[in-house]
Amino acid sequence: MTHVHAKAGAALGTVVAGGIAGVRSYNSTQHRWAAHHFARLAADFEADHIGEARPYWQQWAYVDAAIAAAHGFLEAYINEIYADAADPEIADGAHNGLSERTVASMTGYWKAHHETASVLTKYRMARIFATGAAGDDGRRPNEDVKLLIELRNWLVHFKPKTLVGGAPAPKKSLETLRTRYSDNRIFEGVPASWFPHVALSAGCARWAIESAEQYVGEFIEDVGGTRTHHRLDPDPPETP
Repeated sequence: MTHVHAKAGAALGTVVAGGIAGVRSYNSTQHRWAAHHFARLAADFEADHIGEARPYWQQWAYVDAAIAAAHGFLEAYINEIYADAADPEIADGAHNGLSERTVASMTGYWKAHHETASVLTKYRMARIFATGAAGDDGRRPNEDVKLLIELRNWLVHFKPKTLVGGAPAPKKSLETLRTRYSDNRIFEGVPASWFPHVALSAGCARWAIESAEQYVGEFIEDVGGTRTHHRLDPDPPETP
C-alpha cells in the first residue's frame, strides 16, 4: 500500500492494488478557510455601514457563519487526529511524532467515546495521553474557546428574548466577550442593547477563528504530532 500526501491539511490519498484510489479528506482545512472568508466579509460590510444604527441580516449572517466555521474547525481537527490514530489502514507511518503508546490510548478512547465526548474533552484527553497533563483551562486561549463554544451553542439553539438598551448578555458567561474584541461599528455612537447586534461584530468573527487557531496551535506544540496535514499553515488561508 502506498500513501500519497496532498497539500497540508487537505487530504491523504491511498493507492491500493488494482489501481483503485481512495482519498481521505480532512475538513478542518475547509472550516478554517470558511471562517477567515466570512470574517473578512463581515469586516468589509461593517466598514461600509459605520454608524447606520440598524441591524443588517447580511452582517449577522457573515459573523454567524464565521463562528460556526471556527467551531467546525476546532471540532473537525481533533476528530481527524483521533480518527487517524484509530484507523489501521493508515497506521504505518501516519502518526509521525506520536508514540505508539499515545496512539494506542487515543485509539481506545476514540472507539469508546467519539460519539459522546465533548470537543474540549477530546483535546484534554489527547493531551493527557501524549504528555500526562491536561493543560491549564484557566487561561487564554483555553477560556476563549469555551466562550466560542458557548456563543456557537447560543446561536444554534437560539431562544428569543426581549432585550432593552444596556441589558446584559443572555448568559452571564457571555458578558466576558465584551473584553475580547471590538463592537459592531454599524452601531457606533448609538445606545443599543449590546447583545446580540453590537456583540456580533467583525471583531467577534475574527476573534472566533483566531482563538480556535491559537488553541489548536498550542495543542499541536504540546502533543508533538508532525504529520503534514496535522500542522497548521502559519499564514491564514486567503480568499481567492
